[in-house]
Amino acid sequence: MNNNLNLKKGQNVPYGAEAIFRHVESDSYLRGLLKAADTGDGAFTIEVSPLPSSQIIWKIDSHRSYQHDGDPIYFDDELLIYHVSTDCFMNFA
Repeated sequence: MNNNLNLKKGQNVPYGAEAIFRHVESDSYLRGLLKAADTGDGAFTIEVSPLPSSQIIWKIDSHRSYQHDGDPIYFDDELLIYHVSTDCFMNFA
């Protein structure tokens, strides 16, 4: 996996791209679980995992209907972070 990451390093990430988020301090990956969060408001659980798996794959989508997969992401664009294996979105509100 690290070899694939090194090949992508420095490239632009367009809408629709799959992404992996790594927590720098712990060298762990952000993963989503289809498990209710402790908040009890219908949220799903996000945690860090030391091992890569299918649960660490996210997709970057746009809030705007006129931006499509393959379009470039610009600074200050509003993003939707979609978790592929749980079919859930990360909310930053």
